[in-house]
Amino acid sequence: MERRSQYENSRIYAETRKFRCVEKYPLIVLIHGGPQGAWNNNWGYRWNPQIFANAGYMVFMPNPRGSTGYGQKLVNEVSADWGGKAFVDIMNGVAEAIKNPNIDKERIGAAGASYGGYMVNWILGHNTDPRFKFKTFVSHAGVYNLESMATVTEELWFVDWGI
Repeated sequence: MERRSQYENSRIYAETRKFRCVEKYPLIVLIHGGPQGAWNNNWGYRWNPQIFANAGYMVFMPNPRGSTGYGQKLVNEVSADWGGKAFVDIMNGVAEAIKNPNIDKERIGAAGASYGGYMVNWILGHNTDPRFKFKTFVSHAGVYNLESMATVTEELWFVDWGI
């Protein structure tokens, strides 16, 4: 797998009243939609990391290539490469996250919607990383057929640029 010099476009949230530094917690990887989107420091009713953290999960929210807020070059790197560089970034980010001694490497899940769901589906089909294995997947409204999506999306430029 290709390595980036730094995986700086990520966050881990673990602020839960139940957190104890002597215990291990399952990790949930939340993958944002877009792909031209990003996890930001804000509150939302969908995929709220604090709800997962309060339920006892460590939460990793990567902003892989394709994410906004890190320059146009990073955004462009997902175009015509949905399962490529972004997948590498997510997997390398998880590999870094599981170095945290409070994360249980045997209990890792991934969840996402739209493009995030596409990446969850992609990870399900490519769950072969020797560093860790995902145990559960939640694909909400995930894109699973790019050709049919090209005929129904309102984002017509995906056909020429994104897919």
